[in-house]
Amino acid sequence: MTRYTMDKQDWNHNNHYHNWILYQLPARIECAIDVGCGEGEFSRRLASVARHVDAIDYDADILKEARKKNLKCSNIKYLEGGFLETRLAPEEYDSVVSIASLHHMVLPAALEKMKWILKPGGTLVILGLYRDSTFVDFFWSGISKVSDVIIKIVFNRKTHKPVEHAMKIVNPADTIREIKLAASDILPNMKMRRHLFWRYSITWTKQNG
Repeated sequence: MTRYTMDKQDWNHNNHYHNWILYQLPARIECAIDVGCGEGEFSRRLASVARHVDAIDYDADILKEARKKNLKCSNIKYLEGGFLETRLAPEEYDSVVSIASLHHMVLPAALEKMKWILKPGGTLVILGLYRDSTFVDFFWSGISKVSDVIIKIVFNRKTHKPVEHAMKIVNPADTIREIKLAASDILPNMKMRRHLFWRYSITWTKQNG
């Protein structure tokens, strides 16, 4: 299987990090889940390195769009429903990925469930949004605005616009400090980084035993 390469013209603040997320994951994966898959762009990339992918989203219309765009990916199964409400098996997945979806859920409950469904030795990768609250946050926000303009002009990239019925915009309620405190308690030894474009990442490997 070959890693999917993003079309140069199809760009946004989330898929900017798709390749980076892929390289946090094992080269070969048995079973993975894309939490809050949206139109299924990352599910498609994940399907290039995983034998099976579950792609979950609560929006039936957006899942129809994902199915339409990923017709060639026979190893993706779509699950309609909220992540916290959907029944999933414990320690079912080698890899759990969440992109711009964590702030739509109750933070501790979502982290606990992601931990619960991950196999020992498995990898969790979260790309999330946070609420600006400090001088450092607003400084990074300014850099992100400038970088956004530069990327679009210099690299000739156009912002990918999702379908009209896409998931409604929800502003993140938690600051980066609050997210770090919650994640550190639930995911021991997790690694958290701040990124451009109002994003942060959490990477964590579930220990055996």
